[in-house]
Amino acid sequence: MTQKTGPIAVEIRHVVKQFGSFTAIRDAHLSIYDNEFFTLLGPSGCGKTTLLRLIAGFEATTEGEILLFGKDLRNLPPNRRPVNTVFQNYALFPHMTVAENIGFGIRMKGVPEAKRLDTVDRMLKLVRLTEHAHKRPAQLSGGQQQRAALVRAIAPSPKVLLLDEPLSALDLKLRQAMRVELKQLQQETGITFIFVTHDQEEALAMSDRIAVMSDGVIQQVGSAREIYEHPRNRIVANFIGETNLLEAVVRFRSDNSSLLDIEEGFQVECRDRVSAKVGERGQVLIRPEKIGISAANVGRDGLECKLVRSIYLGTDTQFELKTRKGLTLIARHQNSSEAGEGVPIGSTVLATFAPDAIRWLSDNE
Repeated sequence: MTQKTGPIAVEIRHVVKQFGSFTAIRDAHLSIYDNEFFTLLGPSGCGKTTLLRLIAGFEATTEGEILLFGKDLRNLPPNRRPVNTVFQNYALFPHMTVAENIGFGIRMKGVPEAKRLDTVDRMLKLVRLTEHAHKRPAQLSGGQQQRAALVRAIAPSPKVLLLDEPLSALDLKLRQAMRVELKQLQQETGITFIFVTHDQEEALAMSDRIAVMSDGVIQQVGSAREIYEHPRNRIVANFIGETNLLEAVVRFRSDNSSLLDIEEGFQVECRDRVSAKVGERGQVLIRPEKIGISAANVGRDGLECKLVRSIYLGTDTQFELKTRKGLTLIARHQNSSEAGEGVPIGSTVLATFAPDAIRWLSDNE
């Protein structure tokens, strides 16, 4: 997915938000580009929804400033900010039809009737709800209500659309379908989307860039690939996808490659940037899908493990391995591959790691 560049839609400058003695946001600094699908990702209570509410104007900053296309928003009430919000519960008016819901925000702006009806018709077509225009929200499915809530927020042409976990109430298949529709909708309208979720798969699937948050701190900002392949620290590594963390000692280091000791002296080559000096300790990160498994044969190189368990997951199989020191490693192989097949539970196997698959995390990160 191509990263956006160009004008900055939302700029957050050293923002702090406190509720009494509790600090919900700690010195947040962030730039979000115009026409970008940007996601705030993190566990419950990390501050992502609070940050969204600060942008919307539902909460006031304790310190710092928030700019929208260069304009300071601090003294601008929510109803005067050119942003709209889509909430988890959709907040459709139950006594209005779908068409009336979509047209409500435009009517409040004093748009002439002919133009308003044309906009409503265009929004209905955009999300394939034309035949449901005269139904009430209670007569719609969850996915239809979600689409109606989205275009109701989009119809007044806000500069920024804020989405607070809007897919959380949908079942898995509908959520997956809505991810595609949501991304397509953002591309077609050209509106900047700021999306809040705790679901890493949602974030990876839709976002131009992601900000991973934890305890009110923005830990890392980057594309989905950057966040997954090159996590900045253990917090990001542990939150995004499954991961294996192994203690390591640097034995040799050069500009292009390092030699690391892991698990009772087993040595691996690492082509990631290693910040520690020779003899210093840290940890390495290895994603489960990048661990190879083979039968333990004389003359082959690999970390000796016992195959403890295998779990068939449809598209792939998860293998649980135990090293001689009792460390658990998780490997995952696609079921189109024969790797790991035919090895009985309890067997001794070799776990192998490609040099490009190993990521270094220093102790102070």
